Amino acid sequence: MKNGKKIQLLIFFLSIFFLLSNENQDQLEKETEKEYRNIKNQYQEIQKQPEEKRLSIYQTQLENEEVIGELSIENTNLNVPIVQGKDNQYYLNHLVNRKENALGSIFMDYRNQKEDKKILIYGHNSRQIETDFHLLESYLDETFFNNHRNIQLTWNEEKRNFQVIMAVIEKEDTSYMNIRLTEKAQEDEWNRWLEKASQKEPLSWNKDSCILILQTCYYEPKDSYLLVIARELE
Repeated sequence: MKNGKKIQLLIFFLSIFFLLSNENQDQLEKETEKEYRNIKNQYQEIQKQPEEKRLSIYQTQLENEEVIGELSIENTNLNVPIVQGKDNQYYLNHLVNRKENALGSIFMDYRNQKEDKKILIYGHNSRQIETDFHLLESYLDETFFNNHRNIQLTWNEEKRNFQVIMAVIEKEDTSYMNIRLTEKAQEDEWNRWLEKASQKEPLSWNKDSCILILQTCYYEPKDSYLLVIARELE
């Protein structure tokens, strides 16, 4: 067989391979999104139940005792169950019902305890699928920031209210993930946030305040993180 025909056959078979690969990838993405939507529909049905009963219903119907409560943002459609696992890896690619899925869950840092002065909650962002934490991008807009500042965290049936104070894009410094800091380190961190914040209310640091950080991935710059930072209300 002449070299020209060999090359043409090779190109033909490669094109078929890539076509099938892309079709398989598209199908996989559709199935991933479908599972994600199904679990959202399931927990939205649970949220129609009385608030005081929801935690046990989540744990029973989703067959997951690691569901610890709910996170909601006032005047938005974000109202989601949150889980807390034994590490910060599992729920990156598992839904609330423990089914493996690349879109993962909204989950609290496994190290967090109720007496902590910093609470970290993570969730995926996506340019293709409207994940729960895609909403956090809206806090980079001043109007949205000013009109959606109240966050409620229910943790093992205890309600805690927070107010958003800034939105920060973080590229390299991950020191904010240190949960238990000295007072000086906390103050330094606060000041670094203020310098980087795109939207903020310039509040002075208070060592007694509990800080809630909602984290998701961001794309400008590439491989950065968006932090929505809130302070607990008295």
